[in-house]
Amino acid sequence: MSWHVGNGTAIAGYTGASDDTVTPRPNTAILGIASQNASTARGVVGVTTVGQGVRGDATTGVGGYFTATGTALQVAGKAAFSRSGRAPVPRGRAHVDVDLGTKGGLSGTPLCFANLLYYRSGVHVAAVRPNYPTAGKMRIHLNRAVTAATNVAWVVLG
Repeated sequence: MSWHVGNGTAIAGYTGASDDTVTPRPNTAILGIASQNASTARGVVGVTTVGQGVRGDATTGVGGYFTATGTALQVAGKAAFSRSGRAPVPRGRAHVDVDLGTKGGLSGTPLCFANLLYYRSGVHVAAVRPNYPTAGKMRIHLNRAVTAATNVAWVVLG
C-alpha cells in the first residue's frame, strides 16, 4: 500500500487533547505526536522480538537525527558502534596503527579516543592521531613502550 501526498505528511498519528490541532510537517512520511504532559508519552514506538524496532537509512543524509531541550539520546542497554574496536600494541612498541578503510575512513576532523584494556604500571595513551601515518588510518600513541602485549580499545566519532 502506498500514498502520494506531494510535500505534506503521508501518515499522521496523534494522541492528546481533542481540541489540539496537528500541523502536517513538510516532506514527512510518518508523523507521530503525543501531546500529553507525561514522561511515558511516546510519539513513535517500534517493537520487535527479533531484528530492529526502528531503523533509519539515508543515502547521503543522516539516518537518525534527534533534538531535545533535555537529553537528545538515551540508551538503556548496550550500545554498539561500527567505528570502534580493539587493537593490540605488541611488546616493545609504543604505538599501534588502526586501518579504518573498511569502517568509513577518517575524513574531516574526526574525534578519536583510545584507552588501555590492561593495567600497565606507568603506561597510558598519550595521543590518538587521525589520518596518520596515512589517510584512513589512525595511530594510537602510548607514553612509552609496553613490556607485554597490550590491547587498547578505540572509538571514532564524526
